Amino acid sequence: MNIKPKLDDIITQVEAAPGGALSTRLMNEAIAAILGGPSSEATSAWRTYMKNFAEDPSPDLDRLTLKNTDPATNDPEVKKQVVYMVAYFVCGSITPTTTRQKVTADIIDQ
Repeated sequence: MNIKPKLDDIITQVEAAPGGALSTRLMNEAIAAILGGPSSEATSAWRTYMKNFAEDPSPDLDRLTLKNTDPATNDPEVKKQVVYMVAYFVCGSITPTTTRQKVTADIIDQ
């Protein structure tokens, strides 16, 4: 799994340009994802947002979209970290550092 390194890279980019185009896009996509709810459907806002952190198609994207084919989607810690990845980017460039701390490779990339 390669989710955490991609997340860290995106956070680094957002921190380098607070309020920039990337943080604004992620904020808008995160809001749409929350309003639409978790889904692995090809056109869902949740899947669109999660493609920032995983290739499409890939087992990583299955995990992030909480697709039932990934057994880890029933793990409460995986679910919690996936939700952090959406919730924290709603704040734009303000809280990505917290996301880096809350989403850990030992859980999200297991």
